[in-house]
Amino acid sequence: MRSDSNSTRSRLGGRSVHCRDDGQTHEPTRSHSAHRHFSPHVNRQSPQTALNLVSCKIARACARPSAELPWNMEICLIMSYESFSIRRLGPADIPLMRELNAVFGEAFGERDTYDVEPPSDLYLEELLAKQQVVVIVALVGITVVGGLVAYEFDKFEKVRREIYIYDLAVDARHRRRHIATALIQRLREIATQRNAWVIYVQADYGDGAAIALYEKLGTREEVLHFDIAPVDREL
Repeated sequence: MRSDSNSTRSRLGGRSVHCRDDGQTHEPTRSHSAHRHFSPHVNRQSPQTALNLVSCKIARACARPSAELPWNMEICLIMSYESFSIRRLGPADIPLMRELNAVFGEAFGERDTYDVEPPSDLYLEELLAKQQVVVIVALVGITVVGGLVAYEFDKFEKVRREIYIYDLAVDARHRRRHIATALIQRLREIATQRNAWVIYVQADYGDGAAIALYEKLGTREEVLHFDIAPVDREL
């Protein structure tokens, strides 16, 4: 392991990833939300409290050709997995992005976060146009049933990139179909195209289903997570 890996991931912050499908028959581990299999986000009322996290480094899909696709070609790429399809969103996919936010709000039990004061179409269009912002959805027909949001970071210590999975969820009605695995696989392929060195993801202790999925895909490390409030602002 690199000596700077732990410090890099502890600085990244964000929230623990809440994957909704790993192909295994795990029961929800949280009592306050029937729609969320995995642990809660960091307690926003206690930013001083450290949360123990399990972190996994997921290798990019190195076996695939690394030639980078043109941007307007990559966002239209769709790959079929059984009865659902996987697609990366682009700036024209604002309605699908709003559907994904609704899936996140329901799955995480945080509708106020994802539904109240939604961003404008212009904001979403500009965000989805950025290559370093990766949004991938799973579709059944034309309906979004899951997805992930990941962010790409350019590094200073070496000429390379790293990708951090921030949100990941699958609708409760479509779990245990390997959708989460398919979403991560698509991200691995994008990571190869973008010449990224590694993909990071976090899960809380006690989230057996999430940890089992990530351990199949990556290498586990132990980290601490901290939320630090900006000046004159409470978390």
